Amino acid sequence: MLIKKFIKDYFSFSKSERNGILVLIFFICILLIVNGLLPYLQKNRVIDFSEFENEIQEFEKQLKIEKQDEDKNKDRWSGKDIRSHSQSYFPFDPNQTTRKDWERLGLTDKQINTIFNYLNSGGKFYKKEDLAKIYNLSRAQYETLEPYIRVEPPASRSPAIPVNQFNPEPNEHFIEINSADTADLMSLWGVGPVFSRRIIKYRDLLGGFVSKDQLLEVYGFKQETLKRISPYIELDSVLIIKININEATYRELIRHPYLNEYQVRAILNYRKLKGRYTEVKELTENKLLPQDTFLRVRSYLCVE
Repeated sequence: MLIKKFIKDYFSFSKSERNGILVLIFFICILLIVNGLLPYLQKNRVIDFSEFENEIQEFEKQLKIEKQDEDKNKDRWSGKDIRSHSQSYFPFDPNQTTRKDWERLGLTDKQINTIFNYLNSGGKFYKKEDLAKIYNLSRAQYETLEPYIRVEPPASRSPAIPVNQFNPEPNEHFIEINSADTADLMSLWGVGPVFSRRIIKYRDLLGGFVSKDQLLEVYGFKQETLKRISPYIELDSVLIIKININEATYRELIRHPYLNEYQVRAILNYRKLKGRYTEVKELTENKLLPQDTFLRVRSYLCVE
């Protein structure tokens, strides 16, 4: 009796529960019917892949053209069909070769520019293997050119008038570097457009050069280049632009390459507390500047 009563209680539903079950069954039937009819209700969509296929064909065509160009370049520098190209081979010194001769040897404009940038930054080819170090010159190109390279030993070179790599005409006149423009500076050996602009920019920050050795403070400028051009440059100290430490502002002083923020503030604070400077040497006497800094900057400072 207990089991019968348990089963009856478990499987018996109230009226509201029976109504809920019927509604649930109704919605399940609706979903099953819709799911069965869905394939018949959808329209067949035809996807047009023609545009995509055309893009693939164009891409494959471009790859094929690039592969053909690459094969041609390989043949060009592997020694195949050399006579079909305009380049010719002849003995050359990479330190003295002109742009036109590099073109005759078959180098591209990018490769030629790389070589001249190297030379104009003070670089030099001391042995034929040095040419192989040019980063965009392939090994095959170097091996083709190697039999024709003739690097003149440094000892046998005459200490002739410097020759600018951009303009191979000898420089026979002196350049005053405190008034020179970029064209004047580019007439010096090893000084191209980049270095000429750097020199002028640094000269403006300094207020002018008081020593030829200050050119070595220009970024990338090498001792070898200075040695080559030193006999052909001169300095006019009258052109030095000085800073009046009794009138200068923080902005004017901090621009100078030889002064840091701490030193500039010390100069200005001392002037504020003690009054005007009577001599430039007060900067070191009162320990506002270290001795080495004072010796470098004193030519650019004045008190009136």
